[in-house]
Amino acid sequence: MESERGRLADSAVRTGPAGIIGRILFPHFCLGCGTEGQILCRQCRQRESAPLRGVFLCPACGRHSPFGAACSGACQRRSAVAGVISMAPYGHPLLRDLLHEYKYGGIEEAGAALEEIFSDFLRKRRCVFDEIIRQAAVLAVPLHFFRQARRGFNQTERLASATGRIFGARVRTDMLRRRFQWRSQVGIDSAESRRSNAANSVIGGPGRAAGGRCIVVDDVMTTGATLQACATALKAAGFSDVWGITLLRG
Repeated sequence: MESERGRLADSAVRTGPAGIIGRILFPHFCLGCGTEGQILCRQCRQRESAPLRGVFLCPACGRHSPFGAACSGACQRRSAVAGVISMAPYGHPLLRDLLHEYKYGGIEEAGAALEEIFSDFLRKRRCVFDEIIRQAAVLAVPLHFFRQARRGFNQTERLASATGRIFGARVRTDMLRRRFQWRSQVGIDSAESRRSNAANSVIGGPGRAAGGRCIVVDDVMTTGATLQACATALKAAGFSDVWGITLLRG
């Protein structure tokens, strides 16, 4: 999909003067068609985003459900998250590659492309999101300070900002804090191990809420363990209803 030259570009290109020089020496190649110039060209961006319809699965049992809500009394009792809507499955190769380039490679252009596709998805599905986001607070799944300092950014904050901007919702940064984990969720295959690793990984921040709904935005949902940890902390902080929106769902 990419030439070796393109791979060198992805590891070298950053923002600022060094990034400009890197773009000249190592230009991007489109992840979709291989055309030189952008990490995702306009034609591929439109072709990939047009068919996205969303993934609507119960956060407890994984079965299809209206609006992605917890689908039964048993599921509602098991899940602190009322429902989850994802833009696409994790198996979508181009979106997954873009996320990896942005999240682990720090490629700003990949992040901008993802934000544009995600924003377009939110607008197209506005009739669904209006019911969920109306009068709700929006927040990003937090990273621990050390992990964010090492990476240089929290990729979910960009998605949360786009969500708040499109729907005119308040984006809150005072509701959640991340405890340090020696072991990242990445690479843990067992659902039970992921749930155990995520348990108590998120705690409430200094902010408080007097009821109402909260929307938690994340990049990827696999077992839902991180979203469940966030929802538990948010309900303890005073929110009565917690929903999740994610870029991809595994």
